[in-house]
Amino acid sequence: DQTLLVSRYGGGVDTDTQSKSSENTVLWIDPDGRKRAQWSLPSTEQGELAPKTVAWDPSRNAIWVTTDLLPKRSGPGSHPTVVLGFDGLQRALIEDVEVQYVRFSADGTGYFVVSTGRSLELAIRPPEASGPGLAGARRIALDTDFNRDLDFAQDLQLAADGHVLADGFIELVSSASVPGNFSKVKRGILVTT
Repeated sequence: DQTLLVSRYGGGVDTDTQSKSSENTVLWIDPDGRKRAQWSLPSTEQGELAPKTVAWDPSRNAIWVTTDLLPKRSGPGSHPTVVLGFDGLQRALIEDVEVQYVRFSADGTGYFVVSTGRSLELAIRPPEASGPGLAGARRIALDTDFNRDLDFAQDLQLAADGHVLADGFIELVSSASVPGNFSKVKRGILVTT
C-alpha cells in the first residue's frame, strides 16, 4: 500500500501537534508523510532502546526493529532487536545475538546479518518457520574474525536469482605506522542462497 515504516532515533517535533514528540519511536506513515501510527520502544532496566533499522515481516505482519541500548549508567550498551505487532505490543526481544541488518522478501523470507562473538553470519528464516526470533533460520558464515566493536554491516540487497549481497561492512583498519590512527575500508560479501 506504499506506506512506510521509519525510525526516530532520539526525538523531535511531532508534525501533527507541533509539540515535542516522544523519543525513540517507530512511525508508520502514508506516502504523503501523514502519521498512521507511532510506537514508543520499551525502556529496560538497563536503559533506553533507540531504533535503527526497521523492517516489515509480511508473513507474520510484524515489525522488526534493530536498536541501540543507551545505558542509564556508564558502561557498555548493547544492540537488542525488538519485534512488534501493529498493535504496538512486543512479540519478541532478541538479545542473544546482534542483528546488524534485517530485510524481508515479498514472500516473507527474512534475511538477517547477525553478529555473535567474533562471527558474522547471514541468517535466512523461511516464512513457514515457527517460533520467536530467529528460530528456524539457516545460518551462513560471512566472517569468522569479525570485530563488532569496530566493524558493522549496513545493508542487504536481494537479487531475483537468489543471490544476497551483505553490503556496507565498514572495517576500521589501524595504520601500522601511526597507532590509533584508523581508516575506513568498505567491503561486501555476495552469498548464493
